[in-house]
Amino acid sequence: MGLITAINSSTYAFDLGKRGNVQIGDLSKDYFAPSVKFSKWGEVSLDFGLDTPDKNPPILLNSKELTWHDSSGLYSVSFKPEDPTPTAEDGGLGFDLIINKKPPSNVITLPINLSGIDALYQPYLTPTQIARGIIATKGMEGAYCFYHSTRGNMHPDPATADKFKTGKVGDLYCPLFRDAGGKEFYGDMRIDKGKLTITVPQEWWDAALYPVLVWTETFGNTSVPTYAAGSNAGIQSIWAKALTTPASNGSLTSITAYAQINAGTPSFNPAIYSDLSGYPNTRLAYVPSGGTPWGATYAWKTTNISFTDLRAGAQYWLGLVPGSDNVGWMFDYVLDEVACNAVSYWNDPATILDYFIERLGIYGTYEPRPPLAPARIFKTNPMLGLINKG
Repeated sequence: MGLITAINSSTYAFDLGKRGNVQIGDLSKDYFAPSVKFSKWGEVSLDFGLDTPDKNPPILLNSKELTWHDSSGLYSVSFKPEDPTPTAEDGGLGFDLIINKKPPSNVITLPINLSGIDALYQPYLTPTQIARGIIATKGMEGAYCFYHSTRGNMHPDPATADKFKTGKVGDLYCPLFRDAGGKEFYGDMRIDKGKLTITVPQEWWDAALYPVLVWTETFGNTSVPTYAAGSNAGIQSIWAKALTTPASNGSLTSITAYAQINAGTPSFNPAIYSDLSGYPNTRLAYVPSGGTPWGATYAWKTTNISFTDLRAGAQYWLGLVPGSDNVGWMFDYVLDEVACNAVSYWNDPATILDYFIERLGIYGTYEPRPPLAPARIFKTNPMLGLINKG
């Protein structure tokens, strides 16, 4: 867990794992603003906080927690780094909002700014999904996942692949309200047009015992997907549409996915398919057996695969083999098609059984092919009878 240090008299910061850092306060202001800015990879960022003219200074507690109180006595805010967890492998940010008396509105509105980030709402599970056995990480129903706006899951070298994976930035958990009597309620959180709004029924506020605590472990710095797929009975092959196309011609060298063993001793035997009208079509390469063994717990696993005719700008599909109930995978809900096949193992062409709006934790790594050298042109001088190299 990082330690909070002062940047100047009004702004603080701490590192959040190997890929991100958090700024508390606003560098552009000469007083402390109760807000946070999370930056990752030196490329993307998001910031949110209370919109208030109050200039009260914060209180730093042992470099592990920063607190702030507004002059009216309505709000208090606690900022603190959170330790890594299985679903936030690079740690997290705690932004605990304490409401000391009944607020004037049942809607809390915070300004939010996203730079280079797509915000993807994660819906509550339906009865059909629950029956299918899909499991949601606590606090992720009604939450948001954040992804890099331009980097996807096809990477030109191992270092870039390990750094960005699927391009996931992190998760903003659904806000949990807990009053002084222990009564809890998950608020309805929405992000739209630069505003983060959280709505709680007015009757809940009327009956609440104050103070009310909002949020714990607010933001998770993670590449890990949100939902576990649950029962995969009958599913032999699953494809995920590549989020971006290769930037250059080259050779696919490996595919990496986030999954675990449910039963037996299955291995990660991936495949790559072409695209036809938005669906997987021709099998271009696959690993029939002997891939990297899956582990007993969810983790990223890589298997080498060879496809030497990767084309710049072409759409591809990456796949893994669940082996019916033998392998469980994880995903975020995004409007990307995932095609499942329960007929056979990596059939060619693809035979599709069903579709889900799921973004799997899967990405490919390729080696760009060097551009061809310009052709050498020779000219003949008929008068000298010599060949001059042009």
